[in-house]
This record gives sequence, structure tokens and C-alpha cells, in this order.
Amino acid sequence: MVYVSFVVSMLSRAIVGRGALLGKRTMLVLDAPDMALWRRRRAGHQVGPGLVQSLSVESTRLEGSMLGSLA
Repeated sequence: MVYVSFVVSMLSRAIVGRGALLGKRTMLVLDAPDMALWRRRRAGHQVGPGLVQSLSVESTRLEGSMLGSLA
């Protein structure tokens, strides 16, 4: 099973960070925000007080037959 995490910018509604692993690990949860912060710094924006974070944890299991309909 593959687990994924995403960080979505509420302003641009774009995915600004992501991560994927074959197991549930703390690293998965931390990779996406790290990527988002790296991209923000690289673009020349400040990262610090005023940056609002919200965490939502959801789990969805898709069976093999359901995956075929997503393609």
C-alpha cells in the first residue's frame, strides 16, 4: 500500500509539497511541509511568523477494482 501526503496552498490552491512512501512513517508527514517551505524560500518569500498551518489526516483505502476506474 502506498501512503501519500500533500501540502496545498490556500491562496493559489496548488499543491506545493508532496510525499509518498510504502509505509506509514513520520518522515512521510514531514517531507511535504519541508518541500513546501523549501519552495517558498527558493522563490524569495519569507518563512516565519504568520505562516498558518493546518493538519488534516484522512485515510482512504481503494480496492483493486476501484483503481481501474480511476485511470
